[in-house]
Amino acid sequence: MINTQQTQKEVRLIGVNHIDPRGPERLRTQMEAYKPEVITLEADQELFFEMDNVHQNTQKYLRLPNGKELINILAKETFSSELLKNANPDSVVNFYKAMGYECWIAAEYALSHPGTRIKFVDSKELTDTAMGEIGDSALTEIAQYLALPPQEYQRRIDEDYAHEESDVAATAKISERNITMAAGIISVGNKRTLHVGGLEHSFGNSPNMYELLRKFGTPVSRIKLIDIEKR
Repeated sequence: MINTQQTQKEVRLIGVNHIDPRGPERLRTQMEAYKPEVITLEADQELFFEMDNVHQNTQKYLRLPNGKELINILAKETFSSELLKNANPDSVVNFYKAMGYECWIAAEYALSHPGTRIKFVDSKELTDTAMGEIGDSALTEIAQYLALPPQEYQRRIDEDYAHEESDVAATAKISERNITMAAGIISVGNKRTLHVGGLEHSFGNSPNMYELLRKFGTPVSRIKLIDIEKR
């Protein structure tokens, strides 16, 4: 149940594209500008550490002479060789360099700003159910981007910020997760809060998190990650 009795400073929702190669630098810029006391994430603790581990391994591979080849081998084990048979090797590397950036950029910010804490507000149970339903479709969608040259991959991602809910996302338990995450944000209380999550959660079909938070009297604003560059 959502507790509407909490007093709260402004919450800012950032709608991200999870596979944005420029996501890390864009999100880092937003965090430095907003200076949150709390960062809430569309993640549970297990996913957070999994994404941080992927990031650390990617950085380790890139320090090796054959690092790009190793990352492409890893990708084919994750996606299957068939899905990535037309993949552009440089686009695959860019994808892995940004993978899970919402988690590890938040961790980097919290480490360098000791007064900031991270709170996980997504439901592992709902997320696991959603991924069970959309897993193959999501991998196929990602593979289509990875077949593009790097510049075209980035251009397509930037265009996609105009589309607030993908066909895959529409089946990903969005409404139930929005309610869970809104409740988690409200429970933070009187803290300057920055929420980082998929575009569809803040801008997608009703009831999205922006609408839910407004309904319960939470001061809230929202921004698409790409729009940070226009300010």
